[in-house]
This record gives sequence, C-alpha cells and structure tokens, in this order.
Amino acid sequence: MKNKTRAIVLLVFLCSLSIWGCLSAAALFYTDDYNVQLNEKLPVLLQSVETLKINSSLTRYKLLSKEQASGVAIVVHGLNVMPIRMIEIVHELSKMNIEVYSLSLQGHGSNFSKSVDLKDEIARMESFKAVSYTIWHDELSDAYEIARQQSIEKNVPLYFVGYSIGGLLGMDFFASNSQVHFDRLILFAPALAVKPFCFQLKILSYFPDYVIPSATPINYRANDGTPVAAYNVMFETISHFFQSNITKTNVPILIFMDKNDEFVSADALENFVSNNQLDQWNICYIDNQTTRNRIYYHLIIDSQSVGSKTWAKMVSNIHNHIHNL
Repeated sequence: MKNKTRAIVLLVFLCSLSIWGCLSAAALFYTDDYNVQLNEKLPVLLQSVETLKINSSLTRYKLLSKEQASGVAIVVHGLNVMPIRMIEIVHELSKMNIEVYSLSLQGHGSNFSKSVDLKDEIARMESFKAVSYTIWHDELSDAYEIARQQSIEKNVPLYFVGYSIGGLLGMDFFASNSQVHFDRLILFAPALAVKPFCFQLKILSYFPDYVIPSATPINYRANDGTPVAAYNVMFETISHFFQSNITKTNVPILIFMDKNDEFVSADALENFVSNNQLDQWNICYIDNQTTRNRIYYHLIIDSQSVGSKTWAKMVSNIHNHIHNL
C-alpha cells in the first residue's frame, strides 16, 4: 500500500513538473513586462459609466446617458484572470451604448465564500477548488436570464463576449440550450481548440484540490495558482460542447486570435470552423505590437497586452461587427 501511495505521489510530481514546464515556457513569468497598475487606468475607464454590483458574481456597467441602450452584453473573463481586467472591453462596449453585465465566475474577484478564519485570498482559492461544470454553468445561466430580460424590455440585441474559457463556457451554453440565443458574439482566444499538451492535465483529474502555479502575468491573475478542479471543468465543457448542437451557433461571431497563441491552436480552430461549415464565424488574426521582449500571445484582452495600435484595430473590428458593417 505504501509503495502504491509513493508511486501515485511520484506520478503527480512528475506530471506537475512536466505541465509546469510547458506553462513556464509559454508565459515565462511576465510580471515585470506587464507591470502597469490597473488602478492607474480604472478612473479614466469608468468615469463615463455607472457601475452597479448586482451580486457577488455579476456587475452591470451602463453608460451615463439618458439614451436607451442600443444593446445588452454579457462579458466573461478567462481562467484565473481578474474579472476587472475585462474593463477595456467593457469600456469600448459602453461607448457604443451597450449595457454590459460582467460575470465573475466562482473563485474569481469577489465571488467566493468569505470566512472570518481565512484571509480573502485563501478563501477565494478554497472556493476556486470547489468549482464544477454545474456551478459555472448555473452562474452563466443566471446572468443570461437577467441580460435577456433587459434586452427584451429594451427591444435591443443580446451579445456575448468571452475570453479563453469564458468564450468556451458561452459557446457551450449557447449550443446546449435550445432556448438560449445571442444575436452576435465576440470571442478572444476561445478555449475551443486547446493544444494537445494541455490535456496532460487530465492525468491529475483525481486531485482536484491540487493547485498548479499560474502562468498568467501577475497583474492579471485572480489567484496565485489554478486548482485542477478548474481544469476539470474546462475539459468537461469542451467535451460537452462537442456533443451539443454546434450548428445552432452559426450566427455572426467575431473571433480574435494570435497565431502564436500558446494554448489555443489557430489551425485546429480553423479546421473546426471549416468542417462544421460555420460560415458566419470570422476569425480575425491579430499582430501583437507590444514592445516587451517576451510576449504572452494568449493574452489579448486590452491595449496593454496587444499594444495600442493593435487594440485600436480590434476595437474598430468590434464596432463593425456590432453594427454589421
């Protein structure tokens, strides 16, 4: 029995070492290169927007204007990414007079169970370890019902915007629910076609509490690491999506990708779109123009991560997509 336990521990250690090697090679701890403090930008980005925290998982951003909103959007962040880091996307949507509902998945932002005995960062990690497909699906479902009701009352389109696993969750939710509809979607490096090395993590699936150090730049990450439980949800969502009604998702979708993306395969995504005849999906490849020595190509959610010129082009593409130009 002791030998068996030692073998399991050794296997977990070796798998972790292999996976961490891949993650480190991809991100290389870009802490210094991405060291612009978000607090410096928030006041500017939010000065024309009314913020309302609906609950621990959902925040509404609304343009300070008497005009009726031209649309309603749900925005979902990436895995172990601070929800507030989607603020530049929220800002640009708000400028188009779109009412935005930003979702914080359990284990991110303020969506965790507080405890008098634990510091917030520890309590958040404990909530992160407890995530499941059902929990994140239900959180998105609740956000959808609120946003959908607003779009119906205002008689305006309903949009979905997601980054990485946020995009995956949105697409799975869309494909697997016959009553769910989005008029247009915008996806940033959606985790629909992750690279083969990512699946090494499945070996650790029986250790959901095990935390893998994060490759996300420090000023973007919600927690110091990501528990295997969260990766289990990602794999379950991928599997569920591919068994769902993919044809239903053939609506206007704008997808931003960097061909150098460390985690999502651009070629595999292209093949998926072609094989399923998703002719309303438009993959837009970006050219990361940041000046740092090492670039984390999967991170493409704001001007800091892709460069001001590239971000301006992306915003223009979003505007044209929303307005069907």
